[in-house]
Amino acid sequence: MVEFMQGLLVFGGVAFWGFIALVALLMFVSVEKESGLWATATLGGALALLYFFGDISPVTAWLSAHWPLAIPLYFGIGTAWAVAKWWFYLRNRREKLLALKAEFTRNNNITTAEIPESQRRDWYGYAGGYASVPQASDNKSRIMLWIGYWPFSMLWTLISDPVMRVLRAIYTSIGGLLQRMSDAMFKDIETDMRK
Repeated sequence: MVEFMQGLLVFGGVAFWGFIALVALLMFVSVEKESGLWATATLGGALALLYFFGDISPVTAWLSAHWPLAIPLYFGIGTAWAVAKWWFYLRNRREKLLALKAEFTRNNNITTAEIPESQRRDWYGYAGGYASVPQASDNKSRIMLWIGYWPFSMLWTLISDPVMRVLRAIYTSIGGLLQRMSDAMFKDIETDMRK
């Protein structure tokens, strides 16, 4: 059994690429859920399995020969990615805050651009953690995760962020139509549902 397993994850084989796909999926989930522990455990476990049941000598030979360049390059790209990802993070937080503010002002009949002083306490309670400027120092583990696992963070962000933007744009464009359909469908029984 051990002899069979030793050649299972040979570089370039079907089992190897299936294994790499599974590891990549687990890494995407770990990084997206911002779990550095799971990302590290997944990567460590994958490297251990490749070491014992595969042949990764081409990769280790390349790293042995090029580590003085590879390590600074890896963390340099990770640092640049963390700056870009922080921008994405801030943009998404701002959009969420503006959506919460629009909802709050609509629900509270506020017509001014700023939340009135008399309703600020309610606003802060409503907005929760979104009612403050994000501080890099409060996001240290998140930023370090982006630096350390940048290939997964970058690929997932560059795939999911545009897709989610398109989905939100579609929802925004049809949201009014959907609500009018709902209002029309329940118009004759709406009074029975009022609290």
